[in-house]
Amino acid sequence: MVPLSQYKIWGANVTWDVNASSYDPALTIAQTFTVNGTVTLPLGVANPNSIALTTRINVTVNAAAASLNTVITGSDKTDASASFNLIYGSQHVNSTNYAIDLTLKYDPTKVELVSADSLKDVTKIVQKHVDQAGQVRLLVAGLGEGNGVMADGDGAEIHLQDVSHSIQIVATKKEELNALISTAQLVHDSAVEGTKPNQYPVGSKAVLQAAINKAKAVANNAEASAEEINQAYVELSAALQAFKDSVISRMMEDINGDSTVSIGDLAIVARYYGKTAVDPNWDTIKITDLNGDGIIDIVDLSMVARKILNIK
Repeated sequence: MVPLSQYKIWGANVTWDVNASSYDPALTIAQTFTVNGTVTLPLGVANPNSIALTTRINVTVNAAAASLNTVITGSDKTDASASFNLIYGSQHVNSTNYAIDLTLKYDPTKVELVSADSLKDVTKIVQKHVDQAGQVRLLVAGLGEGNGVMADGDGAEIHLQDVSHSIQIVATKKEELNALISTAQLVHDSAVEGTKPNQYPVGSKAVLQAAINKAKAVANNAEASAEEINQAYVELSAALQAFKDSVISRMMEDINGDSTVSIGDLAIVARYYGKTAVDPNWDTIKITDLNGDGIIDIVDLSMVARKILNIK
């Protein structure tokens, strides 16, 4: 038997304990670590001096090669009436991959594809074809050497996994607000202020226009939140209804409501002459307080008389 100290060359087996090292097979980055091993002596080799039968080595594992994949980036939330952009791209593309056959699918009941364009001058969408509602096929080419896209210059094709992108469509009343603004403006523009039937009190149009302008400021603000839009809608709706309710349904001097101002109306005002707002029947007789000053007096009688005589 040959002593270990005299044995110069032999084929000893080493059992390496990789599991006890710091190596993490789940990582794709480069790793350098130490692996301990246990030596098994060949037959015929003794170890009289009890030399340690352990060894170690330093190991470096290179980073994993980046795999070819595709991604879609862009907005993850948008208003129902707004447009948005998504970017489809590929990562870790070999410079010899020159073409890609891409199919885009989307829900046509919720979104509309407006356009598809290349972000790089060296990449061109050669053909776009709408296969069916919600499905568009794009043939893309990288122009010139070094401007790879996907399939290589020898015609070899690479099949990639599908990639998707979800976007939340937030319902707002912006479209409804714009429609309400248009309606309110039409009502405003066609209204006439005055004291005659179907006219509106003096100054009421200015109040409505102010409400319209306030709503327009919100509608034209791209940063307006859904809550601000909804509030603008509520406020303009209330202002428009208040304006409509203020329309003069009859001549104020037509006390008896017979669509004409005559001596009968003057008689009614005369009957309640001297009554004031403290009178217990004021709610019934205040119709004869034509100037709204809380007292039925000569001013009210004069207003009826002037209307009878058509005196301005």
